[in-house]
Amino acid sequence: MINLPKNEKSIDIQIADYAGKAIDIFTYVELNNHLKIQTLLDSGAGKNSFWFSSKLMETFEIEQSRF
Repeated sequence: MINLPKNEKSIDIQIADYAGKAIDIFTYVELNNHLKIQTLLDSGAGKNSFWFSSKLMETFEIEQSRF
């Protein structure tokens, strides 16, 4: 484990390599303190950009008004 200065933050990531042609970066997030999901990180999405399927908003108890 790397020792980071107190003002630094880090997250664990997983990398998927598709035959050397493309890569995706994933991490785990916890929703509502009980559901842990693997999430694709999109570096081109922009700051504070979140994409959720409207079909899953109620399941994940996500309030659309907060976005």
